[in-house]
Amino acid sequence: MGTGINKITKLLKDSGNRDATFSFKDFFTIVFHRESISQTKIGGVIDGVNQVFELIETNPNIKVKDIQRLLNFSTRTIERYIKILKEKGLIEFEGSSKLGGYFAKPSDKIL
Repeated sequence: MGTGINKITKLLKDSGNRDATFSFKDFFTIVFHRESISQTKIGGVIDGVNQVFELIETNPNIKVKDIQRLLNFSTRTIERYIKILKEKGLIEFEGSSKLGGYFAKPSDKIL
């Protein structure tokens, strides 16, 4: 093995990642293995969506600007996560566009 392979192996180990697979057949190839995204309580939705959902669940009538301030996510990211939660039927917006906010739907309606 060359020094580059040793460096790659050491860096992967030091960063807590799985070892790569090296192949020396017709071409030199490296296959990096990555862990799958953790499946969470909202049917496999990513952790950021869960954070937004938990915040809405514990703070009824919360607004996007408050979620942004508390989680330090961009407005666009929060809007994307809210869209996912709405599509899954987990939250709803109640009230006017100025004074309204997001609410978690009752748990018996959760998919």
